[in-house]
Amino acid sequence: LHSLSGTMAISESVLKDTVLMSIAEINAKGGLLGKKLEAVVVDPASNWPLFAEKARQLITQDKVDLLVADSGSC
Repeated sequence: LHSLSGTMAISESVLKDTVLMSIAEINAKGGLLGKKLEAVVVDPASNWPLFAEKARQLITQDKVDLLVADSGSC
């Protein structure tokens, strides 16, 4: 959950890339508890109310197990 567009995109795109790289590294070593991780990338477009809406959707509807977002956006 990082802004890939809007005013925060310049700093948050790097964070998204870092998370994806970490997931690839974990998966290359066999995953977590024997299961591969799958990234779900969502762009709330530097819109703070949209961050909350997208986080709620990821947790309640999409049933993600882990939510990663920029600390300045939460």
